[in-house]
Amino acid sequence: MELVFPEQFHNESFYLLMKQTRDDIYKLSEGSPVGRLKDSSSSLSPILKSMGIQEKENLFFNGDKKMLANFIRPYLLRSNHTDEQMTIASLGGMHLKSFDFNPRIFHYGGVYIYGMGAWLGLNHILGIVKLTPDLNFYFQNPQEMGKIFIAGRVINSIFCVLTAIIILIIAKKVYSIRAAFLSSLFFVVCPAIIFQTHIMKPYTIATFFAIGCLYYSVMMITTPTVKNYILAGVFAGLTAGTTPVYAFIIIAPLTAHFIVSKKLTKNLFFTFLAGVFIFFISNPYWLINYKDVL
Repeated sequence: MELVFPEQFHNESFYLLMKQTRDDIYKLSEGSPVGRLKDSSSSLSPILKSMGIQEKENLFFNGDKKMLANFIRPYLLRSNHTDEQMTIASLGGMHLKSFDFNPRIFHYGGVYIYGMGAWLGLNHILGIVKLTPDLNFYFQNPQEMGKIFIAGRVINSIFCVLTAIIILIIAKKVYSIRAAFLSSLFFVVCPAIIFQTHIMKPYTIATFFAIGCLYYSVMMITTPTVKNYILAGVFAGLTAGTTPVYAFIIIAPLTAHFIVSKKLTKNLFFTFLAGVFIFFISNPYWLINYKDVL
């Protein structure tokens, strides 16, 4: 810690400088947690632009405190995985008093972002983490920011276990108990699953909802009731609402329907209606700020 953040900078003036330089960066990106200039014509990042660096100009450290602040601050507020901070930055950019819930990022869905906000809020109430808009608190207590990242990873572990259970149920229903245990085992030891479970990103949770959609798609084949059609749509909507690129999961209920029926029915319409409703109710800014999405 001392090597990266020397004791001589542990003072209010340097904390203020770190906050001011951060504000300058977010002004250039118009609050975007992704870390890109709003004006896409430049290849510079907001952090370089804020320091006055020109296109194709080399960056050299000359002892400038502003530059130093831009390099020390991420060490205190971020983890070793650069994408993890995007969700926290998205939540931090919302203004509850003015009902501004714009996430300002759209490759992570509202189910995940708002859900993570609720999860962190619960952890705050329980005293597990401390949430405050005062950045100085985290500058002085970076371990508290670490607790927030840990809480965000714990929820992934919970959903990973739940996904393994649903896989067990599906495989047992379709094949055998032996196939069920092997399927769950292969899932939990899969390197990609282990990696994603250990970082604060939405893909593990989206996988849970996708497997839930697969379960109700199987149920559509064995028991083609309106309830199963609607629940397949709900889980498809939750999947896309968590990670929009996972919207292709809608193929599962479509396939299930055409296995048992060659016709378009009102039940299939209910599936689409449920999916679309869940997606947009959890991602309202896809409609409100559709230009930013595009």
